[in-house]
Order: sequence, then C-alpha cells, then structure tokens
Amino acid sequence: MLGKYLEKAWIYPRESREELPASLPWILFETPGGAYSPRWMVQAAIDRVQAKIRMYQNDDFRARHSLIEFVLLCYYCDEALLHNTPIHAVGFGFQQLAANVKQALSTEPNVFDKIFLFHSYEDVKALQVY
Repeated sequence: MLGKYLEKAWIYPRESREELPASLPWILFETPGGAYSPRWMVQAAIDRVQAKIRMYQNDDFRARHSLIEFVLLCYYCDEALLHNTPIHAVGFGFQQLAANVKQALSTEPNVFDKIFLFHSYEDVKALQVY
C-alpha cells in the first residue's frame, strides 16, 4: 500500500528541526503542484454530475418521496477547493466552468428539474447549468 501512494520521502536530521515550534507536525505531506488545465476541472465537474444523473436515472425518487421538484446542487466545499484542480486560470473562471458544464449536460436525460453549481467564494455564488 505504501508503494502505491508514496512517491518519495525526505528525511532530515532531527537537529535541523530544533528551531521549529514543537506544535509543527513532524510528518508533512507535500501538495501536488505544477501546471494544470481548466479542462481537467471541467471534466471532473461534468463527470460528477453525470454520475448523479446515472445514480437517479432508473430510480423513481421523485414519486417515492412525492417531490414536486427534484434539484441537484453541486457545491465546492473547502476540501474540494484544497484537493482539486483550481477553478481559475488565465481567462477562465466559475462562469466559464458553468457554461462548459451546461453545454455538456444539454444532451443528458431529464432526471433533475434543475442543476446548480455553488461556490461560496465567488461573487455570483450559484449558477444554473440545467
């Protein structure tokens, strides 16, 4: 299992850590970085929404729960923002993400009445994509 997830380990002598506060963890995980493309984030968002559509497609959820309207809200929580490809790039942001997701969902089955993307740190916090 370790070989599957560990790419490299840096080992420093204990003496080099003496000046650091005792509250600092002695094991640190480096976050991945480098170049990325907004396409990765767009495709990840489309994949998640399509997974929800497939999940509810053959389930008569609306009738079983006597729902008048069935809405999907996809939100970017703090954890998602820390661990996923950033939404913003040069000339690309939340609005462009929503437009790309909306275009991809135009041919999907009509499972939900509405689908929204929600991002609490944006000026316009929710955008309807279906």
